[in-house]
Amino acid sequence: MKRCTLLFFAIFSFYGLSLNAQNVHFVNSGIVEFERTVNMFAILKKKAESSKSSNLQLAYERYKQNEPQFLKLKSVLTFKDSKTFYRQGQNDQIFESSVFGADPRYGVNGLIFHDFSKGYVEIQKNVLNEQFLIRDSVLKVKWKLTDEVRDIAGYSCRRANGLILDSTYVVAFFTEKILSQGGPELFSGLPGMILGVALPHDNINWFATKVTEVKLDPKIFEQQLNGRPANLKAMESTLNSVKVSNTTELKWFLLL
Repeated sequence: MKRCTLLFFAIFSFYGLSLNAQNVHFVNSGIVEFERTVNMFAILKKKAESSKSSNLQLAYERYKQNEPQFLKLKSVLTFKDSKTFYRQGQNDQIFESSVFGADPRYGVNGLIFHDFSKGYVEIQKNVLNEQFLIRDSVLKVKWKLTDEVRDIAGYSCRRANGLILDSTYVVAFFTEKILSQGGPELFSGLPGMILGVALPHDNINWFATKVTEVKLDPKIFEQQLNGRPANLKAMESTLNSVKVSNTTELKWFLLL
């Protein structure tokens, strides 16, 4: 009798787990709204200290007194199956400075299309007052999964640590409940949608504020991007030709 009872509970538990697994809802089409946060105090302080210029020091102190610490920018990612379309740089605030110079972290306005099934990305962006259409392979990130979990926009997300562009440390949070393997900007390559990204050493992060599941017409991914054709290597040569030689600045032109 005891053996029959144990067998009954074993069978009941098995079917219970099977039913729960079948009831898990996965999302394969929808829209993710992101907010990008840039710590301006930290970035401008580094610029002022590295230059050792009294003008930059004064500009930094003036900025701290009159401006908010965080610059926030909104972006939208549309996804369906293996394709994503990301619209950058919808600004809540504008940063303009003739003293500190241009920096892609302050605000960008570009379009990024990923086709993960074919392994390529297209980027439409304005660089040096010219519009480029950059087509290349999906950017590779060396990811290492961890056991840390965080809730983002209503989804339980697992943390992964990664290395991008050979030397940039990145922290990402992804959910397996959204089947697309995309994310904000060029970040991808995890077993699910990336809903949070932080670059701790660069004082910038992206976190989803809202996820909307909606059936999308595949035709929305057929829109044509425009610009002077290039790939990432060609873009690097273009930027080097105008003496954008600072490693950090070059990285941001390519990454964001």
